[in-house]
Amino acid sequence: LVAAGVVPLAHANDGGGSTRIPAACAGLVGYKPTRGRLPASEDAEGLPVQIVHQGVLTRSVRDTAAFYHAAEQVYPSSLPPIGEVLVPGRRRLRVGFVRHGLTGPVDPEVEAAVTRAAGILAEQGHEVTEVPTPADERFGKDFLRYWAAMAFALRLGGTRLYGEDFDPALTEPFTNGLADYFRTVGFGVPAALARLRRFPHHYARTFEQVDVLLTPTLGTLPPPHGYLSPNLDFRTHATRLLRFAGFTAVQNVTGTPAVSLPGGHARDGRPIGIHLGTAWGDDRTLLELALEWEQVAPWPLTPVPMLAP
Repeated sequence: LVAAGVVPLAHANDGGGSTRIPAACAGLVGYKPTRGRLPASEDAEGLPVQIVHQGVLTRSVRDTAAFYHAAEQVYPSSLPPIGEVLVPGRRRLRVGFVRHGLTGPVDPEVEAAVTRAAGILAEQGHEVTEVPTPADERFGKDFLRYWAAMAFALRLGGTRLYGEDFDPALTEPFTNGLADYFRTVGFGVPAALARLRRFPHHYARTFEQVDVLLTPTLGTLPPPHGYLSPNLDFRTHATRLLRFAGFTAVQNVTGTPAVSLPGGHARDGRPIGIHLGTAWGDDRTLLELALEWEQVAPWPLTPVPMLAP
């Protein structure tokens, strides 16, 4: 509805990229704020690693910035205030450009789009250098183990969360597959959780060298319907998912802000997202840079008209 221009803004939430991923697939702005910037979900408060964030989807950085300025009037936090972001920041930033994800090279058209974005930011005076991904393959496996543990906990304790009518047999195959997968990897979950809890300290060191990380939002182009169907067998789904969404979970574990912005289109017209992230609490810098991107590489706000049936 946001992409179609029916509403200017809609709620989204994000446990591994689910604000930024659909934004990239629909040519929208998907912003995941610093943890604590908005109220947390009650269901997520007891998680051993806090990964769930609330947010919004919009068609413009202007609207996203206006939302967060309004939100902090209602929900003040201990984080540095964002304030009103109406113009790009003057400071030229150190931008770390990440070309490859956790599972290796990305789709060539995606890589071309993010390389183009790096060039445009350099033309604007930012210092752009290529850097390695702050997460490795182990991070992806640890995150999958954590997902599996949550699915298994849902199978055992869903009735306590959702009432006696909850039937774990009715959950879709991917959740069931994750719960079954836990039976084979459960012994490694405590160590995985310990590594995930330490990861924010490792990630914070990235920002001793750069101010912003630039990556693709997705490792592939938006796939056809059914490519990630919940009815696929678990192994096929998980393999496809890790390549598709191998960039966004980093900021869920760290709690740091990140945004997916329209970064162009593939040859067949499918949108491509670029992904920017900053250090803990530095939402204002991120929104100022996003606003600059919106001005130097604008995208149409009017939806493409659909033919009447």
